[in-house]
Amino acid sequence: VNELQVGVMVAARSGASVETPGNQAAPLLVTVPTAGTAFQRLSRTAGVVGAARAYAAAQPPIAILQPLLRVCAAAGLYRRYLSHQHRLHLLVSNVPGPREPVTLDSVPIRAAIPLGVGETGNLTLTAVALSYAGTLAITLVADSDRMPDLELLARLLQAELDGWTALADAPGREHVAAGTRWQTHQLGEEPDDPPQ
Repeated sequence: VNELQVGVMVAARSGASVETPGNQAAPLLVTVPTAGTAFQRLSRTAGVVGAARAYAAAQPPIAILQPLLRVCAAAGLYRRYLSHQHRLHLLVSNVPGPREPVTLDSVPIRAAIPLGVGETGNLTLTAVALSYAGTLAITLVADSDRMPDLELLARLLQAELDGWTALADAPGREHVAAGTRWQTHQLGEEPDDPPQ
């Protein structure tokens, strides 16, 4: 497989206000490469997603369809659609979090783990990434019937991230991902302390 059809979550607007609260996000369907070097794949993917995101931001269909989608959801039709859709098998979302550690009621937040909330229908795989204080956490949720090898995918993803970390640590390559660290842990384990 040289390419994948992926749904990348994009925001249809830059911020919320009293007049327009809440999210306006929708999956943007893009074709991403699986062949080539890591650098080539990243460059091509960034170009494809960037161009498609600019187009979607200029003409956000979710803003037009939102009233109709709410009626469909209330009638149970949205869940039915998601259970029978054939447009994508993978949904990806990247949430840039705070660059510096934050606190909640004066208690430091040591780590943040992203969770995808909502109906997934018949999606084979959902990947959610969240950066927080110099770390990157990625949560993978898969349909075990259609993807019984999720642990293999997680190991391959970790190897890919380790490769990018090695590039960042190489002399002359600090600009690639300077100051970024990736780690994996099982749910319930304590992650390492975030970098200071």
